[in-house]
Amino acid sequence: TENDGNINSVNGSEVDAKIETLKEHIKNIEEKYEHQFGVWEGLLKVDAKPVVYLDLELGGKPCGRIRIMLTCGPKRREEMLRLCLGQGGNTWKGAPFAWASEIGQPGENLQIWAYMTSSGEKDSEFLGQHELEGNTCFKLVEGTVTGSSSSGHGFNICTRTEPSKTYMGNVLGRVVSGLDLLREAISLLEANENHTCYDADHFIISEAGVEAMKII
Repeated sequence: TENDGNINSVNGSEVDAKIETLKEHIKNIEEKYEHQFGVWEGLLKVDAKPVVYLDLELGGKPCGRIRIMLTCGPKRREEMLRLCLGQGGNTWKGAPFAWASEIGQPGENLQIWAYMTSSGEKDSEFLGQHELEGNTCFKLVEGTVTGSSSSGHGFNICTRTEPSKTYMGNVLGRVVSGLDLLREAISLLEANENHTCYDADHFIISEAGVEAMKII
């Protein structure tokens, strides 16, 4: 009938409109993931130096943000980036620092040894199956961020230069902002007679992410 024809015409128009909307939605998703893949691919280029951030919290109170430029090779860089972004449920967010040593002295440094898993547990195992870059010899200069190529994801942040010693490790990058606030936060930790605090688990990373990328 004429009415049936009108109904079919209306329904057909609605279907066409929904199809066009769906196509546009799919296009937006494809563009989004293409952009994300492009950014991720750029972050892993040999000459990329991405900047990640860690927001810190001491005793439940925010104490600022530090920014770290990653200068390590692409394998270790990928591991750090995945943890900063929380990919796969593993993240630096909520992870406590383990201890601080040489507090107020040359060579002062802060160490974190484990990230948080999706189940809220601590873990330090490498995420990838690849062999990571080897250790190098380096001076302990303030702002240097170092780790190990064999003992998991723990990393150290040196906050005061120790010019007289040479160390072996995996240099991950350097702090490019926030070093002063990090020193101030460390000064609030209770140190023993050896200038060390072994109970720094109330000093945590409250948030982590990737802030910028620099290509040299």
